[in-house]
Amino acid sequence: MTQVERPGEARTTLTAVAPDDLYEVVDGQLVEKAPLGAYEILLGSRLNTRLDSFADAQDYGRAVSEMLFHFGPSLPQRRPDVAYVSYERWPHKRQVPRTQAWAVVPELAVEVISANNTFEEVLGKVHEYFQAGVQAVWVVAPPQQQVYVYQSPSRIQVVTLQEALTGEPFLPGFRLTLAELFESIGISNAILPQSRRECALWVVEATGRIPNPSPSGWPCALPAASWPHGWRYRVRLARGDGQQTSAASSGGAAVRGDPPT
Repeated sequence: MTQVERPGEARTTLTAVAPDDLYEVVDGQLVEKAPLGAYEILLGSRLNTRLDSFADAQDYGRAVSEMLFHFGPSLPQRRPDVAYVSYERWPHKRQVPRTQAWAVVPELAVEVISANNTFEEVLGKVHEYFQAGVQAVWVVAPPQQQVYVYQSPSRIQVVTLQEALTGEPFLPGFRLTLAELFESIGISNAILPQSRRECALWVVEATGRIPNPSPSGWPCALPAASWPHGWRYRVRLARGDGQQTSAASSGGAAVRGDPPT
């Protein structure tokens, strides 16, 4: 088998990584896993919660996040952002071992693309997952608000914001629209004024690691879908005559504001 090499992966010995660090094991050496951004963590958490809640209610299996999986001696140990393991592959009453890695192959592996990993790196993991025996891989692309559903390394379906993820055949009955997944933790459904005659600008202050915009603000016609997600926003709608109104949002609440009259 050809090992998939990843540029920039820092390898170290098994004893040199801090206990709290997330890592994977490649060629017998630890590879620190680059952390996800805050928004990507929220996406993974939301997806894991929905998968696990549905699987538990139907007594189908369990979903886990950031679990290290042992796929056998010939494959790296990987830590997908989210994974689903049915009770067929790991019986409900069988205790999960108290080891660093879980020696089971999930039906589903999910990777969320972030600024700290490239699509090329994720694609290499997709091939490894199918070599191990997964039934599907979902690659979540937050900037495009799309999910690439791999049923094999060469059979891919692109699920858009107007469509839904389904669990067939490994999790029958599961359905989650991408609008629900993305908009539940963002403000992509915000109502923004479309006419520059109505307002001079939107001024947006974002808390967290996203830098604040310049004092001149953002143009009022900025599409809501292009706003950074997952943060608290304070919006001021101003007109050239100095009149203004304001609205605020955090989490999944929509930012709504009418131009002052």
